Amino acid sequence: MIKTKFKEITILINRLNSGGAEKVCVILCNELIKRGYIVNLWVVQLDDTILSNKIDSNVRIFNFEKESVRSSILPLSYHLMKKNPQKLLVFNTELCLLAIILKFIFFKKTKIIFRSINTLSSALDTKTFYRKNIVYPIIKKFLKATDFVIAQSEGMKEDLINNFAIPSTNIKTIHNPAIVLEKRDIALKTQNIDNELVFVGRLVNQKGLPLLFEALTIVVQKIDKVHLTIVGEGPELQNLKNLAEELKLTKVITFTGFKADINKYIIQAKATLLTSYFEGFPNVLVESISLGTPVISFDCPSGPRDIIEPNVNGILVPFMDIQLFASAIVDVLKGEILFDKKNIIKTSIKFNLEVFVNKFDEILN
Repeated sequence: MIKTKFKEITILINRLNSGGAEKVCVILCNELIKRGYIVNLWVVQLDDTILSNKIDSNVRIFNFEKESVRSSILPLSYHLMKKNPQKLLVFNTELCLLAIILKFIFFKKTKIIFRSINTLSSALDTKTFYRKNIVYPIIKKFLKATDFVIAQSEGMKEDLINNFAIPSTNIKTIHNPAIVLEKRDIALKTQNIDNELVFVGRLVNQKGLPLLFEALTIVVQKIDKVHLTIVGEGPELQNLKNLAEELKLTKVITFTGFKADINKYIIQAKATLLTSYFEGFPNVLVESISLGTPVISFDCPSGPRDIIEPNVNGILVPFMDIQLFASAIVDVLKGEILFDKKNIIKTSIKFNLEVFVNKFDEILN
């Protein structure tokens, strides 16, 4: 492993809850510590979570103890003035915008590196009036002042170039890492449960779960004893339970709530499903193929296309085509499309953790 001496990086994030970006943030902090970095982690609100408890003890954590980005203006100003970081890696769009504005106000030379966590134009377009009509135009105007941008997928990169005027020379695509590699041997020895399907993620509108339920109503007419496990929590939980009852799917779907260990659910499934309206880079698809479980996903903007190798590790379904999505599920469950676990796992090698950290190391230097 490459050792980097006397390097320092400050990372800024909103919270450390159970999301993919937060998981990547913790992993990156810990891996950079291993490479000899001094890592400062600034968190708007540091709650006691599973992820926060996994941070290396050598990471210097500064908790702003604020409830929102807007209320963190004063502590962020104070830290920028007092700590004067040379490089600031930001994991939140609004925090990045705030950091850019404060940098100019205080005439700081801090290099701001923005790690985009979603297809930004889609994410902002689906939010509240405040975000769509106030935050979006401001971000569109100021985001190009960022010194460097990291996109998680090629689709995200194109979105940043076309909709936010970020120069292509200032953007690098770094895919999220496969972070369940230690489970591969277990996955190879575990048999899938017949007709078992899984969804893992936040229960929010973005994930398009009503579309998945609609596809499932088609599947159950063709295959007996289909079962979908939904692992996750979120504001749409009750609405989804009501919809499952309306569609007579209550005996077909199990809601588990949040689970710290999602691996066992993925390993047991015949396929991991994703029907999102948009993504940044869906970590769950990488985690799934790392465990040898194929994925079936809409070709949404963006991310799935960077991960799925058709009929090798999964099926990429034309965006929003519910009929074809249902047909893909049926083909997999009936064995009309067969996948080899070892070949699926091989496709995850390009998402190697060391490659991921090497790319960040290069940018930070």
